[in-house]
Amino acid sequence: MNSDDFEALSVWLKESRDSALSDEIFRIGAVTGWRRWPSGEFGPSNFERGLLLHRLVKLTGAKDVLELGTGRGFSSICMGMASETYQLNTQITTIDPIGPGKNQEWPMRVDSKDTVDSSNREKMWANHVPKKFTQNIHQITSTSFLELRKLLRSDRHFDIIFIDAGHDAFSVTHDVAYAILLLRQGGILVLDDFSPTEWYGLGAVMVLPHVRRFFSDVRVLRTDGVIYPSTASGRQESGMLVATGLGDHDFKFMRMRLVWWRLLWLAVNFSYTRSWLFPLSKKS
Repeated sequence: MNSDDFEALSVWLKESRDSALSDEIFRIGAVTGWRRWPSGEFGPSNFERGLLLHRLVKLTGAKDVLELGTGRGFSSICMGMASETYQLNTQITTIDPIGPGKNQEWPMRVDSKDTVDSSNREKMWANHVPKKFTQNIHQITSTSFLELRKLLRSDRHFDIIFIDAGHDAFSVTHDVAYAILLLRQGGILVLDDFSPTEWYGLGAVMVLPHVRRFFSDVRVLRTDGVIYPSTASGRQESGMLVATGLGDHDFKFMRMRLVWWRLLWLAVNFSYTRSWLFPLSKKS
């Protein structure tokens, strides 16, 4: 992937609006990424990430991909679709504490009808997703806190690492630090849910300055709603962080520094949830 390809990602995303690929991404998302919002309405949730990840697999010719946070499988399937389309034989390792056979709440749209079922990835993938898109997806039932250390000890390295697990600052910092150690030279780091105006996006926002210390080219791309709008979501300015140009790998992981990020996040969370801390109050 060259710098021109990287520069053109936002433009390409917008131009994909009425393409056959965007239609197929929507079809997959309707059964693996559909959301029921607090208002009770249904709609897509950043399906643009599927387009972006599909594009990155194509541009890099990625052979090994790591995803943190499988969810219902939308992102993994989109990368698997790219692998199948371009005959790349991409091996996708995805980690999530919810196993493939464990039921979870499953909103979806089938035959233009919105519904919520209790289902699991094993069943839904078999019924709604072509097997050729999932055959190279290797699911690990665990957490990033346990598995990233194992991957590092086994000297695994990846062409793309997609972080979409815990979104608090502590979890994101932990996952990004390990991801940098596991990324191949020339690899790409991708973070979902970069959203300065939303609570769930603070982790990615807070880690951005540190990502810029290690990568020569870091972009924040507006994604959510660019192709697949969802007025019911109420989300604003949500996007993804994409980083490439990693320098040398002469790094040492300082685990004790994670204590600071744990304490920091506890303070931030406390501040968000205690109205009496804000220096303005109604007169009695």
